Amino acid sequence: MSKKTPLDTSKPKVPGEEETPKQRRQLLYTAIAYHTTKRKLLHFVLPSIALFVGALLLCKFLLADGMEKIDAIGIAVAVFVFYSWFAFTIAWPLLGQRFLLEVETLFGPRTREGLWEQFYTKTVKHTGLDVFATAKSVNEYDTSNWVKLNKAAAKHKTS
Repeated sequence: MSKKTPLDTSKPKVPGEEETPKQRRQLLYTAIAYHTTKRKLLHFVLPSIALFVGALLLCKFLLADGMEKIDAIGIAVAVFVFYSWFAFTIAWPLLGQRFLLEVETLFGPRTREGLWEQFYTKTVKHTGLDVFATAKSVNEYDTSNWVKLNKAAAKHKTS
């Protein structure tokens, strides 16, 4: 049994994406999507409002159709819960996965792992998200597709 000494600076190992339990992974992907998107209104706010309004309209329709209040409210709540579950477990995590895939394509797998670690340990809340600094810290920036594309664009612009 090893004890941590005050000089022991080793950090506990952060599990990778595949090693993380599914529910935690989905929540982290959703957090990544929310933190990185510039379209929060389109991807998060409007669907949430539309879902809420849709549930209210469904309840109103069912009441107007002659259904008892408790049944109409129960059905509307069930629909709201189902679609909220769908958003949190499927739709929004896909946005986070897509962001990490784009980062991996532009910079490399170590940058993706570095960003995953930042979100897993919640250090991104305190330090902010800096993909370029992460890529530089894992030595993937200089050889990345991002740099190659920018050099090609600059060369094309000057010619």
